[in-house]
Amino acid sequence: MISQNHQRGGRNYKSNNRYIIEYSFDEKMLNGRTGYESHQTKHRFLGQKKPVNQLKAASALYRLLVQFDGSVFMLSMFDLEPVTTASKAKATSFCLNENPDSNNPFSVQMCTASKKKQLHLFTVTEDRIMHDHEIQLPDLPVTMAMDGSHICIALTSQYIVINCDTNRLQDLFPYDSETTMPFVKRVAKEEFLLSGPSALGMFASASGISQRPPVHMIDNLASICYSHPYVLAMNEQFITVHSVIDQQQKQIISFNGGRVLGEFDGRIFVASAREVYGVVPVPWEIQIQSLLADKRITEALDLARNSYKTGLTKDRFNKIYETIQQQAGFIEFSQHRFSEAVELFKSGLVDAREVISLYPLLMPRSSNYTRAVPALHDLADIRQITHGNQQQMSEYKQFLADFLEDIRETRRVLACREEVDTALVKLYAEMDTDKLCKLVQNNCKADLSDCTEVLQQHGRYHALALLHRARGDLNSALALWTRMLDGELEGDPLVNIKYMAKILTSVTDQHLMWKYADWLLKKDEKLGVTMFTCQSVDGAELEPAQAPAVLEFLQRYPEALLKYLEYLVFSLRLEKEKYHTHLALLYMNNVQNLMKTNNTEQGLLEDARRRLQTMLQDSSAYRVHILLGKAQELELSAECAILHGKLEEHEQALEILVHRLRDYAAAEQYCSVNARGRSRSYRHKLFYNLLTAYMSQPADGNTETAKALMEAAISLLNSSKAEFDGAEVLRLIPEDWPISLVRQFLVRTVRRSQHECRMKLVEQALAQGARAGAEVATASVMNRSEIVTEDRCCAVCHKPFRDPQFLRYPNGIVSHIHCSNHRHICPVTGKLFKVILPHPRSGSPTKTTSFQSSVTKPQIRES
Repeated sequence: MISQNHQRGGRNYKSNNRYIIEYSFDEKMLNGRTGYESHQTKHRFLGQKKPVNQLKAASALYRLLVQFDGSVFMLSMFDLEPVTTASKAKATSFCLNENPDSNNPFSVQMCTASKKKQLHLFTVTEDRIMHDHEIQLPDLPVTMAMDGSHICIALTSQYIVINCDTNRLQDLFPYDSETTMPFVKRVAKEEFLLSGPSALGMFASASGISQRPPVHMIDNLASICYSHPYVLAMNEQFITVHSVIDQQQKQIISFNGGRVLGEFDGRIFVASAREVYGVVPVPWEIQIQSLLADKRITEALDLARNSYKTGLTKDRFNKIYETIQQQAGFIEFSQHRFSEAVELFKSGLVDAREVISLYPLLMPRSSNYTRAVPALHDLADIRQITHGNQQQMSEYKQFLADFLEDIRETRRVLACREEVDTALVKLYAEMDTDKLCKLVQNNCKADLSDCTEVLQQHGRYHALALLHRARGDLNSALALWTRMLDGELEGDPLVNIKYMAKILTSVTDQHLMWKYADWLLKKDEKLGVTMFTCQSVDGAELEPAQAPAVLEFLQRYPEALLKYLEYLVFSLRLEKEKYHTHLALLYMNNVQNLMKTNNTEQGLLEDARRRLQTMLQDSSAYRVHILLGKAQELELSAECAILHGKLEEHEQALEILVHRLRDYAAAEQYCSVNARGRSRSYRHKLFYNLLTAYMSQPADGNTETAKALMEAAISLLNSSKAEFDGAEVLRLIPEDWPISLVRQFLVRTVRRSQHECRMKLVEQALAQGARAGAEVATASVMNRSEIVTEDRCCAVCHKPFRDPQFLRYPNGIVSHIHCSNHRHICPVTGKLFKVILPHPRSGSPTKTTSFQSSVTKPQIRES
């Protein structure tokens, strides 16, 4: 987009027939528009009859290159006088290399065309025009442009590209010279703009391919130029502006009689037959704002992306481009296009508070944020967009919730985390309870006072409690939860007694734990006691030192007291008599209560007694006499038997099991349990007592009982589990019993006796063999001689032996007695020849074992 300056003026130089006229001009702002004030500074009469065809300035050299009368001349810019030291170059047209590859900054590369179908390359310095080389062409050149080592040429009917280094010619495309005016303009590195058929502007690279779509220009083309990202084309009536981004016409300017249109050092000038005008491009920022105002988002963004080449630094351009994306995002937002808006907001790094400010009552009262200046949009709030439509209002709120949730963990939100989290809490309080609870527990920075009011308004008491807990105010959180469970506040499906017990279990503040323990125990004793049984402080279980206080507190809650004692005894395995005795008494009281209840299920009573019996059997830390008296009072015979066993009163225990309960299996089990880990004689005595109980006659003289006892005795004798001293049992068995009744016992006893006798013999033989071997080894070592001469030296000090006493080790090392620190360790190799083994039970060293022959000390034998 451009504006035309209608003031007369000139820029640099103007040719008027045989004159060259120099103008200077000043660029000024007049009535908000760019204008020029021009002044003629000098002129030069060339003295030739033919007009000037081309005029180009070599600013670095302060020289003008002028083509007229079939030649190129060089003039000085200072006085427009010819440079006499520079020879002229024959040419019908010429061009300068706009991307020279020369290393000399004070030279210009020039290409000329001749009537001989040739191109000539020159190097132009301050005072010389030096010919480099020439290139043959297949046809006459009409116009051309040069970039680096490539020249794009319009022949009379064909466009070609030539590589000056290799003279390689690449055909581009043909054109009809009768309908198409050929133009060649360099637009970028190794890229040219060509006028093609049907008024098409074709882009061609040095390799002969087109990397951009063509631009459809006006008919009867008179001149073209390129100023990124626009192509300007002119005919007798108009100047058109096309964008190379989308190939669309962006502007048309009325201009009659146009002759020349060109871009010179970033400025565009257009000349008619008598006047020169400046064409001032509208700044791309203004163009973009105009496109945004027309809601042409795509065009605005495309133009912004391609405006990076306008000389801005990368950081400055990125900042401007982000602002444009934000503006475009708010336009899409206002038009209900949420997916486009969120992408623009993210890529433009929009401040989340700018979006939140469009929603009434979502910004925290403590925020001092003000909207961006200059404004990114003209929206007051979303009510201006939705016009009270509740459906659209809900969609806009959902958009904000999704957008904030998506960017919440990004780095750019760190500065406004409080506003973002406060807005999300308020939105979720109205929309989604599940996400609300997750949010308030995930490092939520929301304004507490602001959110408390909103959460209470919407009845989100559970979320409010979680927010208090996340902020470290567990007391307020527990108060809300208890009020919810007591029915004072609206409840939540997630909050129940189990949830409350879980929270209190994790409490590390002992004051809070005791404060709410009574409340929880009244609700549910089993769950309440978990406050003490599952309590942990920094990963460690609750200190047992607090157990007395807990037991005192739980006296009002018998079920919780029982659970806590079980925790101390079975989980913590505390071997304290008072805990074990207290637990056993509670078990007995429970059994007593069940026995007094008439409608008690038999299974409940059996389970209670089984727990009591297991505890009595497994534990040894309780006071047996107290429990025995209680058990006898309650007539708990099985329990009495266990307690008698703890007192080593096995006869009384077996008497109860055999004669009172007549539970022979329990009696045998009793013997098996109490025999574990005991000596052989103890086991024999225990089973002998049971056999004696079986063999004794029942007190009531009942024959069936006597028969059952005899069968139990026979079964016990023949059982492989029982262990007896055979001689004692034989004295106990009645003489009138047939051998067949105890045949298995007799066979097993005889075999065991024979086996033990034979094992003794084997052990004796092995011991004798070991002793004989030791005696042989000792004799072998003691009888071994060592010859020591006067020339032999000690292996340690390397001095000769002067004393008949020396040490010889099993590995052959011989040393002085005083050179060895230890008789069992070789002083040279450090090898150990004798080790002390610990006693298998006490762990104290009681004997030594030699790995090799013991150290010997033979006398010196004279040689």
